[in-house]
Amino acid sequence: MSQGHTRGRRRIDSPCGGQTKKASGRLGFLKFISGIELGESSSKKPQQQQRFGKNLLQCRAQKTYTVEIEHEGENHRLEVAEDETILSVALEAGLDVPYDCQLGVCMTCPAKLEQGEVNQKEGMLSEDVIEKGYALMCVSYPLSDCKIRSIPEDELLSLQLVTAND
Repeated sequence: MSQGHTRGRRRIDSPCGGQTKKASGRLGFLKFISGIELGESSSKKPQQQQRFGKNLLQCRAQKTYTVEIEHEGENHRLEVAEDETILSVALEAGLDVPYDCQLGVCMTCPAKLEQGEVNQKEGMLSEDVIEKGYALMCVSYPLSDCKIRSIPEDELLSLQLVTAND
């Protein structure tokens, strides 16, 4: 396993065709593992595989999407893998976007989804707020190429509170 330390991050060799992924702490390791599926061995052998006991470790292809973020009047273009949040990639790219809990609860990282689709099932936004195109970057996983705009926390809070009272 190759390791290169950069700001507390380790590079972990993946059994997926020699690709490497960055991992930081438990969450980074879990994200690394989430790109790998564990299944029983079968007569059909996938292209990339490695045996561990009776189980077969299989790698699935990971999709990457282009996410354009408008933040503080500037446009930024990021490549975000399907298993990464928009917030985590934005922070890695050096964007100074607001965030706090990173669990989809505090609503400190709001955005307006202008185009595209994200999975934000882990977040606490109400369905009608999501239908209006709002998202929390900390729990937004791209499902397509996207354009988003960071917004003030108050804009989202006022909408969420109004729908909570309905």
